[in-house]
Amino acid sequence: MLKRSLQVLIVLALSAFVSWVNFSAYLKGYEPDIRQMAASLVFLVFWFGYGLWMGVKKDSFFLKFSTLYWGLGIAAFLLGKTTDSLVGVIAACLFFGPVYGINYFFNANLHFSLYVFIAYGIGLAGFFLGRYGKNTKGNG
Repeated sequence: MLKRSLQVLIVLALSAFVSWVNFSAYLKGYEPDIRQMAASLVFLVFWFGYGLWMGVKKDSFFLKFSTLYWGLGIAAFLLGKTTDSLVGVIAACLFFGPVYGINYFFNANLHFSLYVFIAYGIGLAGFFLGRYGKNTKGNG
């Protein structure tokens, strides 16, 4: 099993990379291109797979970590928005930027908080599917 600190580093690295891919679109409010949409989908599939893997292992660290991760994202964004500080920019880059490419499927930009709920929900869906889904191993 991957150590928890390594799991956190992988999430942060992937978030930073996909945000970098999407940066030109979300910085200027442009529609994402196909490459940015694909990067965001990979990011969301990662969260689903990560949740699924942790659910199968019945490791509740995922629930705690993902709740803290996405909760901090919203809190940091709100803090940055209300204080006009750099915290909001960092929050936008790490928490909202990676999911921005899904705007490819919508006519308008989604509110930033919806990105968090979409990613968090997809991760939770993977976790609960892994944890409570039908186990077909060894059933004959």
